[in-house]
Amino acid sequence: MMHLSVAAVAGAHSPKTFYLSGDIQSNPLFILLDSGSSHSFVSMALAGSLSGVQQLSPAVTVQVANGAVLSCDSHIPAASWSVQGYSFTTDLKLLPLSSYDMILGLDWMSHFSPMQVDWSQQWICIPYQGQSVYLWGNMAALPAGSIVQLSIVLKTLQPKHSSVRPVVQPLLDEFAHLFTPPLGLPPSRNCDHTIPQIAGAQPVFVRPYKYAPILKSKIEKQVNDMLQQRII
Repeated sequence: MMHLSVAAVAGAHSPKTFYLSGDIQSNPLFILLDSGSSHSFVSMALAGSLSGVQQLSPAVTVQVANGAVLSCDSHIPAASWSVQGYSFTTDLKLLPLSSYDMILGLDWMSHFSPMQVDWSQQWICIPYQGQSVYLWGNMAALPAGSIVQLSIVLKTLQPKHSSVRPVVQPLLDEFAHLFTPPLGLPPSRNCDHTIPQIAGAQPVFVRPYKYAPILKSKIEKQVNDMLQQRII
């Protein structure tokens, strides 16, 4: 008897729910990576537009973790599908799935073991044709009103686990000079900004006033940095 998790049937979400987007025979796929399912399955609704569906003789039963039992009498042997540019071949059993197009179970995971999984960053690293490749899960959409901040990424020496996506790292290396702290004045241009001065004018006199200690420290640090860079 095959096994299917409740998450695969009900579409339940959890911190360790891992989704992928792929395609099979030019049809888009919404895939659940599920260690609670013993085998890999494909939705009967999607299978109606796929070729290679065969009768499974004898039919098998699939037990859901909530106690329900489903019958499976069709499958697609050696079905070819792809995700993020990588192609795979998997035996898929047909089941009436309502939340997902495909379930990747333990049979698929064991074929690519050992693998690394990062649940917070939503990626898995699997052996693939003699190399290690990353498959990135579908991150949850940002809610309305979210603020996205772009920050400088500081590259450390030989990180044990890098959180930078492999497709981003070559760009960081190529444009590393853009992420270094600026030193000195910007290069001279045709429209350099200047402050017109009036001959004989006296400096503006402002009565000193107090700053909060933390703000005073910040001002002193910025002034010292600009003095060292000969900006002022």
